[in-house]
Amino acid sequence: MSSALHYIWATDLELQQLSDADRRVVLNTLSAARADRVLLSGGVSRADRLVADLVAVADACGTTVSFVLAPGDYHGSAPAAVRAELAAACTRDPRLQWLAFGDVVPLDAGRALVGQGGFEGEGPLAADARDRLHAPLNQAAARFSEVVVLTHLPVDLADPGS
Repeated sequence: MSSALHYIWATDLELQQLSDADRRVVLNTLSAARADRVLLSGGVSRADRLVADLVAVADACGTTVSFVLAPGDYHGSAPAAVRAELAAACTRDPRLQWLAFGDVVPLDAGRALVGQGGFEGEGPLAADARDRLHAPLNQAAARFSEVVVLTHLPVDLADPGS
């Protein structure tokens, strides 16, 4: 029997755009994969239903949902309001794990998870995201042989001059 953990990675699900039937298909597909953890790299939904959609994914999969946000996830609300609502939801439901706070999440003895969505800070988008990812990435690299980085970052983030 293998002790390897099984992860699902998805990006840009845009659950708000789906009919109820199509949304059920997506959730059932995620559920059928029987993952140990779901990794969502932004584009989950929109602000007015973001928490409900994240909880629906956690309910369907029966596991932790580690995620970052994309700019569209904030659509329809002020970023500060989305952040506050999401932080409260993560406190209430430990299955929701927002990686915007610089956490280093051990996945197993040799592997860790860090993340940054690129729109989760207050400063200029690319520079702020790069700066916020730097510390947890270095901390994880010092302690683990592999680091999984979950992002929904702007393309220009790779350019140190941006």
